[in-house]
Amino acid sequence: MKLPNFFVLLFLILGSVLLVAAGGGNKPSEARRDAKVGGASAQQKAKKANEQARIVNKNKGK
Repeated sequence: MKLPNFFVLLFLILGSVLLVAAGGGNKPSEARRDAKVGGASAQQKAKKANEQARIVNKNKGK
């Protein structure tokens, strides 16, 4: 589950860098911060999904 999160974070960073290089968008430091925030939310969603799957599997075992 960690590999897709890596690609999401990489995509966000590259997208932000391309915006800055094209002359639009934010400062590089802000772009990196935005990418980190997006990556963190993706990790939180994955963690929540894993927790819900664990609960479902636990209930199936009963």
